[in-house]
Amino acid sequence: MNPTETTPDKLDYRRYFAILRRYWLFVTLTAVLSGVAAFTFASAQTPRYEATAQVIVNPRLAESLVGITTTGADMATELVLLRGSEIRTAAAEELGMAVEPLLEAVDDSKVIAITVESTNPEVAALAANTYAEVYVNLRREQTQQEIAGATAELASSIEGLNESIALTELALTERPDSFVLAQERNALVEERIRQQLRLDQLQQQLALRTGGTQLSNPATVPTTPFEPRPRQAAVTAALLGLLVAATIVLLADYLDDSIRSAADLDAALGGEPPVVAHVPHVPMESAEPGSARLIAEHRPQSPAAEAYRTLRTTVQFASIGQPHTALMVTSPISAEGKTMTVANLAIVMAQAGQRVVVVDADLRRPQLGNYFGFDRSPGLTELAAGECSFAEAVRRPAGMPNLAVIPAGSIPPNPSEVLGSGEVARLVRSLGDNADVLLIDAPPVLPVTDALILSNLVQHVLVIAMVGRSTRRNMGNAIEALRRVSAPLTGVVLNDASGQGFGYGYGYGYGYGYGYGYGYGYGGYESHEPANEQAQPAPKGA
Repeated sequence: MNPTETTPDKLDYRRYFAILRRYWLFVTLTAVLSGVAAFTFASAQTPRYEATAQVIVNPRLAESLVGITTTGADMATELVLLRGSEIRTAAAEELGMAVEPLLEAVDDSKVIAITVESTNPEVAALAANTYAEVYVNLRREQTQQEIAGATAELASSIEGLNESIALTELALTERPDSFVLAQERNALVEERIRQQLRLDQLQQQLALRTGGTQLSNPATVPTTPFEPRPRQAAVTAALLGLLVAATIVLLADYLDDSIRSAADLDAALGGEPPVVAHVPHVPMESAEPGSARLIAEHRPQSPAAEAYRTLRTTVQFASIGQPHTALMVTSPISAEGKTMTVANLAIVMAQAGQRVVVVDADLRRPQLGNYFGFDRSPGLTELAAGECSFAEAVRRPAGMPNLAVIPAGSIPPNPSEVLGSGEVARLVRSLGDNADVLLIDAPPVLPVTDALILSNLVQHVLVIAMVGRSTRRNMGNAIEALRRVSAPLTGVVLNDASGQGFGYGYGYGYGYGYGYGYGYGYGGYESHEPANEQAQPAPKGA
C-alpha cells in the first residue's frame, strides 16, 4: 500500500471517546458557559403569561331546526369568524386595548381554544375570556336571529295549514262520505301538529336566548410565566453547547492531519515500513546540558530507555548476517526527535558491548554535540576536507569506551555537495568497516536532499515520527521520497508515543522544540532559533 494513499477511518467509538476525553475541559466549559449565558439572558427578559379560554360549538340546536343549519358545525368557518374584524373590534372596545389571540381547534373536537399572551397574568386571563364571550354573544345573537326568522316562517306555514284545513272541512260538510277529503284533512292536521311542535321549541329557544356556541372552559389567571424559563433555557443551551463543542472537537480531529497515536501512524504507513519502536514521553527533569535527553544513560530503568533497548534488538535482528551495520536516522521535518533517538540508541548499543561510531551528518543545524557536551568543530566537515585527523575529530564520552562521536564540524556553504562527495562516501565506508555499528544523524528528508544522498551509503534507514508533531502527509511524502532513491527502509520509530508532550527542550544553551524548525526555502532549511539562544560550545570531552 502506498503510504500517501489514505483510507476512510472505520467508525471507532472508543477513539471518539478518547478524543472527547482529551478535550473534556473545552467541552465542559462550553456547555457550562452556554447554560450560564442562557440562564442569565432568560432571567433578564420580561416574563410573559398566557391564558386559554375554550368555547364549544354545539350543533344540537341545528338538529331541532327545520331547514336551518348553524355555522357551528363547520370549525373552519368558526375560526374564520373568530379572526374577523367584527369580533376583534368588539373585544378591543370591551377591553380598551387591541387583542391578538392564538386561535386553534382542539384536535378533532368541536372545541376552539382562544389563547392570549400578556406580561400581566390578570390581563391575559381577562382578554381570553372577553374575546370568548364576545364571540359567544355574537353567535348567540346570530342564532336568535335565525330562530326568529324560522319562527315567523313556521307561524306563516301553520296559518296556511289552518286555512287549508278549514276549506277541507267545508268541503266535507257537502260530501261527508268522501274518503279522499277525510284523508286530506287528517294529513293537514298532522302536519299542523308537527309544525306547531317545532314552533313551540323555537319559541322556547327564543325565550331562553340560547345559541349553538358557549364558553365551556373559561381562562384562569396563570401563576407561572410560559416564557422565559431560565432553567429550561439553561439546560437546553448547555446541551446544545455540549453538542456544538463535541462536534467542533471531532471535526477538528477529523481535519487534523497530525499523528496523535500509534494507530494514526500505522494508518498513515499502511504497515510498510513497520513501526519498530514506540518511545514514550521523555520527562525533562535535569538542568544539565543534554542529560535530560540521554535517558538511556541517566535513567536506564525508565520506559523510554527500555524502548531504546527494544529498538536496538530490532536493529540487531535486521543486521543478522552483516559483519558491520551502517544505520541512518532521519525524519520528515525537524523537531521530531531524530537526534535524541540517535544518541540514546548509540548509548544502549555501546552498553551492550558493541563498538559504536556516531556521526552528526546534519551540516545545517547540527545538534549531536550538544547532547554529549562536545564542541562542534573539528568534525565531519574538517575530516572530509582533510583539515584534521581522525583522532582530532573523534570525541569519546566519559564512561563509554565503546562509543565514539564525530560532530558535524563547521557548517559549510554547500552541505549537499559535501555529503555527496567521494570523501564523505569513503569516510562512511571506512568508519563502517572499523566499527560494529555506524549511526548517522541525517537532516530531515522533506526540506533538503541530504538524507536522500546519505541513504545510499548505509544498510538501514530509520525514520522518526513524533506524536503531535508529525503529520500523515509528511510521513507519506518522506517515505515515498526515500523509496524513490531505493533507500533501505528498516522501520519507523514513534517518539512521545504516550502523547504527554509534543516537544523536547531544555533551558541551558540550546533549545529544540516547536519553536525551532526547518523551513523549506532555497539553499537549505531556515532556523527559527532566536538570536539570543544560539548554541554555546561545551568543553571537549576526553
